[in-house]
Amino acid sequence: MRISLFAVGAIWSLAAPVLAQNASLPEGRLTLFAGNNQAANFIIEDSIRREGDQVKVATFRVYADEIPVTGGSIAYDTTRMVIDCSARTVSQVAVDAFLASGRRVTGLGPEPAMPIRANETWDFVARVVCDGVRFGPEATVVGYQAARTLALARIRP
Repeated sequence: MRISLFAVGAIWSLAAPVLAQNASLPEGRLTLFAGNNQAANFIIEDSIRREGDQVKVATFRVYADEIPVTGGSIAYDTTRMVIDCSARTVSQVAVDAFLASGRRVTGLGPEPAMPIRANETWDFVARVVCDGVRFGPEATVVGYQAARTLALARIRP
């Protein structure tokens, strides 16, 4: 399923400023795991917590082109989620969107569990946290600024 940047911008514009008002951009290890010409996605390595078949994990996304919303333009977002490895479902805990300056501009709250579809973003996260897929050292950087540099180099070669 492809979602246009216009649709994403509309969703963010309607989102109430919810949850983690003190959310910040990641400074730890980030591993590039998926992307396309609109965004690059990283797993926040320090966020991974396994409890039986369930894994709490957060991702960081760098947008190729900022998404205009009330209050600025979204350059990045983080998504906290729980993946059930045996049921192959994902539950969104929260999404926080940030301006290029690092200021949180908006967010989305929890969403119920939904099936993970093959070859979509959450499937790639599940392959890492559930199935043990690993990437070479060149896919891991430290801090959101290094992730931005790597992402834009991959998106705009």
